[in-house]
Amino acid sequence: MFGGLVGAGTKALGGNRFSLVNLFPPTFLAAYITFLIQIGAYGGGMIKLHGFAFKREDLATFAFGVFVFGVLLRPFQAVLVQFLEGYWSGASLVAVMAELAVERHRRRLYTASVLMQLPTSMPTQTRLDEAVEQARRMAKIRRVRARASSRVRRYPQPKSTGSGSDDRLMPTMLGNALRDGEDTAGGRYGLDMMTVYPRMYPYLSPKLSSAISQQLDLIATTVSLCYVFLVATALSAPLAWRGDWWGIAPLITVALAILTYRGAIRLAYGHGILLATAFDLHRFHMLEGMRYPLPKTAKKEAQFNRRLTAFLVGRRPVTATALKAVTYCHPVAQTGSDSSSSGDADSPAKPDDVDDN
Repeated sequence: MFGGLVGAGTKALGGNRFSLVNLFPPTFLAAYITFLIQIGAYGGGMIKLHGFAFKREDLATFAFGVFVFGVLLRPFQAVLVQFLEGYWSGASLVAVMAELAVERHRRRLYTASVLMQLPTSMPTQTRLDEAVEQARRMAKIRRVRARASSRVRRYPQPKSTGSGSDDRLMPTMLGNALRDGEDTAGGRYGLDMMTVYPRMYPYLSPKLSSAISQQLDLIATTVSLCYVFLVATALSAPLAWRGDWWGIAPLITVALAILTYRGAIRLAYGHGILLATAFDLHRFHMLEGMRYPLPKTAKKEAQFNRRLTAFLVGRRPVTATALKAVTYCHPVAQTGSDSSSSGDADSPAKPDDVDDN
């Protein structure tokens, strides 16, 4: 019965995407709370580890409760990830906190940009001691420049808009990592990822689509673990006043929360690489599917992609946009006689070039 329930719940929650990995965060939290209660950690007296024991019927109830909690948590994983990204809206206090956090990242980015401009050469010294000291200073400057350059690359690049420059910064580093991946993936070709990706997704190769889905699941699970460790820290906070070794339990859970958050950031950068790979390999498949001619040069591609993005974002008909001069490229139907008489009959017709007007 329990196996059938697991199978039904798994199928309802997305098939293979709901796995044991999704059950680990609620399992850890439930087991941690149960462990603290059974050993008497909240009683203030002596902790007895031998008091921790599970009856067979209690274990079945525990497993069923964890599964139900995992089922209920699944729809909220996207919300949890978005909150940790920094999509904070609503109350004015939350908006103020978001702006303060963004300002902090803006200052870090500006400082790193300044440090990247440090001089890389100095006048040559003739004395040995001065030359050694100069070499040490230059080595330190190179390390500072390398760290600053690495920090700048971790942030999304500003976009030029009609009203100035949009710095695209998010309140959290996880949000900045995900946004940088989204902006870079299609932005290199003049495409807006959030607008174009749903049209390109059906053309992704099975391996790449599976890798992107797995990466998203890992990010969601890691973020869920971060929340679990934060909740575990709050629940184990009373142990800090015991005055024994159990007082380090909140410190351990805080350290685990920080590690999982940093892990989510690393996964976010990996997700950005997969998105960039999707655009590198399949953007022309999307254009073919939409019956647009393929551009012959990178310049014409960027021009057309910007016009296509503007059309997809807007609501005006195609005849009233910059795409009105584009000639469609439909595949030519092949017959049996044509394919037998011509060696390249299966090749699609050569598309017309994109009109730059």
